[in-house]
Amino acid sequence: MTLDIKCKATHYFRFAMEYVPGSRSITDYAEDELLSREGRLELLLLVCNAVQYGHGRGVIHRDLKPSNILITAAGRPKVIDFGVALMSGSDEIEKTITLTGRFVGTLQWSSPEQCGDDPHDVDVRTDVYSLGVIMYQLMVGELPYSMKGIPLYRAPIVVRETKPIPPRSTDPTIPVDVEQILAKALSKERESRYESVAEFAMDIRRFLSNEPIHAKPPSKFRRLKLYARRNQLKFKAGIVVFLALILGVTGLVWGLVESEKRSKELQKLYVTAKSDRQIAERRAYTSTIGTVQAAIANNSWLMARHHLESTDRGYRGWEWNYLRGMVDHSVGVWPVGDRPNILVTSPNGESVAVAFEGVRVGIIDEKREVLRTIQMPERVNTLAFTGDGSLLVAGMSDGGIAIIDT
Repeated sequence: MTLDIKCKATHYFRFAMEYVPGSRSITDYAEDELLSREGRLELLLLVCNAVQYGHGRGVIHRDLKPSNILITAAGRPKVIDFGVALMSGSDEIEKTITLTGRFVGTLQWSSPEQCGDDPHDVDVRTDVYSLGVIMYQLMVGELPYSMKGIPLYRAPIVVRETKPIPPRSTDPTIPVDVEQILAKALSKERESRYESVAEFAMDIRRFLSNEPIHAKPPSKFRRLKLYARRNQLKFKAGIVVFLALILGVTGLVWGLVESEKRSKELQKLYVTAKSDRQIAERRAYTSTIGTVQAAIANNSWLMARHHLESTDRGYRGWEWNYLRGMVDHSVGVWPVGDRPNILVTSPNGESVAVAFEGVRVGIIDEKREVLRTIQMPERVNTLAFTGDGSLLVAGMSDGGIAIIDT
C-alpha cells in the first residue's frame, strides 16, 4: 500500500510504501537461489507484468534497477520507489521536474533519452531500456558497459553513445535469441526498441517456449530448430518419415542404376553372343562350301546340291551361285505348283506329264506352258505315253486305268 503526502511548504510529493521483510534485490535473489537462466527470465516476466500494469494506468517508473525490485521470501517481486515516476499527461509533475532541473533516475540503468537535454523526453520505452539493463545483469552477471574510472560528467555520454558489450562475447553459452532480445531492448534509438514492456515480455515468453522471437526474424534453419524444440515428437516422427523417404528414394535410384547396369551387361552379352553365333554360322557355311567342292570333285552331284541347299541364305554369295551352277545340269527350271511325285517324258521329248500329289495330272510343253490339267478320281501310281505320244496312260491305286488324250 502506498500513501501519498504533499508538502504545502515545498510543493514536493512524498510517499510511504509497505515494508517487505526478508526481501532481496532481484539480482541478489537470483544469485543466492542459484536460479537457472530460464528461472531468471521467468522472474523477470513477473516484474514486467507489474511495470506494464503501471504503464496501463499512465505511470512511468523512470528508476527501475535491481535495488528497486525486491523479491519476497516467497519469491514474489515487489516494484518499489516510485519517487521519480512520471504520470503521463500530468502537467503538475512535469512542471515540478522542470523547476528542479535535476537528473531523474540512476545513471547505470537510465535510458539514453534520460541522459539527454530534455527530461520530458521519456515514455514507456524508457522503462523498457531499464528492464533490458536488468535482464543483461541477470544473464551476464554485470552491466552492459562499465562506469569505472569515468568522470561523472562523462557518464551520460557513455549511456547515450557507447554500445553494450555483446553478451555472448562474455558468456558464449548465452543463446543467440537472448542476445537479440537484449540488443533490441537496449537500442539507443527508442524507435528501434520494443514499443511496450508487454511486447518485451512477449518476446521473452517466445524464447522460453522455443518459438521464433520478434527481436530479429530468424532464419529458416532457426525456425526449423525452434519448431523441433516445441514439437519434439512430431519432429522426430517427421525425421523418421523423411529418412524412410530418403532411404526409399535411395533404394529406388540404386535399383534403377543397378537395373540399367544389368541391362547394359545383358546387352553386351547379347551382342557378344550374337557375334559368336555369327562367327560360328560363318564358319559352318565356309565348311559346307568346302564339303560341296569335295562332293563335286567326287562327282557326287546329289550330295553337293543337298549341302548347297542346306546353307543359310544370309551368307550365300558369289561362291554359292558359282557352285550352284556347277551342280545344276538342267536345261531349264520352272515352278510346277504342287509337289510332283511322278514325271514322264513324251517319246518326241516335246512334253512331259506330271502327277501332282497323286490325284492331279498335268501336261507341260517345252515352252513351260501347262497344256492340260486333269483331276483324277483315284491316286495315280504310274504314268506312260503311247509310242506316238498321242495318248497318256495312267494306272491308279484302285487297279483302274485312265487314258488321256494329249
